[in-house]
Amino acid sequence: TGAPSNITVLKDVDGSPLDATEVVVNYLQSLNGPVNPVLNRITLKDKTTGLPTMLPAAKFGNQELQPLQGAQR
Repeated sequence: TGAPSNITVLKDVDGSPLDATEVVVNYLQSLNGPVNPVLNRITLKDKTTGLPTMLPAAKFGNQELQPLQGAQR
């Protein structure tokens, strides 16, 4: 009960908090392996066909935005 007390906010070199995408990019870059952390690296796939798909249209007329800043390199 209550809020977790063991959370660490990861920050970049200037002290700004990193979003989840930036944390993953930093991790992949640290592997020095066959990963390519370039933009457009995440693909939304249809649950039934497994094929790439787009987000559905907004249900209530509100613009839906990507919540993460992404990793700008």
